[in-house]
Amino acid sequence: MIKPMTYNGYTAKIEYDAECECFLGEVLDLNDIITFSGNSVQDLKQSFKDSVDAYIEYCEENGEEPEKPFSGKFSVRIDPELHKAISRHASLTGKSINTIVSEAISDAIYTKTQPTSILNTTSNWVKILTNIQIQDQTLVFQDIQERIPYYTAKSEAIEQ
Repeated sequence: MIKPMTYNGYTAKIEYDAECECFLGEVLDLNDIITFSGNSVQDLKQSFKDSVDAYIEYCEENGEEPEKPFSGKFSVRIDPELHKAISRHASLTGKSINTIVSEAISDAIYTKTQPTSILNTTSNWVKILTNIQIQDQTLVFQDIQERIPYYTAKSEAIEQ
């Protein structure tokens, strides 16, 4: 697996330019543009660090907050019954809803190395989120499938 180059919370995309015989890099996931280059891997790493540090210093000098990739916040719409079940589960386990959902998404993303399709990814989310029902409730997958037609995964997928 190829690991991205990271520094101080920033991640870079690296390419090799055969014409200039150098590596070119760009920091990802920002509105601001941070680029850098190097003739060797060592030069590239140092140039990446220097560019990020210069960006942060520039922001400080101008009274601006340096942009960070991804705040860790996003909105998701889910079935109200599933929301209710997550809330009950959170209360019973002493966890927050954010923790429950974060753990479920993390499990869905990191337990499969490469989903074969968006349907598999969606069915995994349904699998994880419906499996957090409290123990005295029945699994609501069938109910969700009836009310939300785009969840077309079969109930056998839940048992896998």
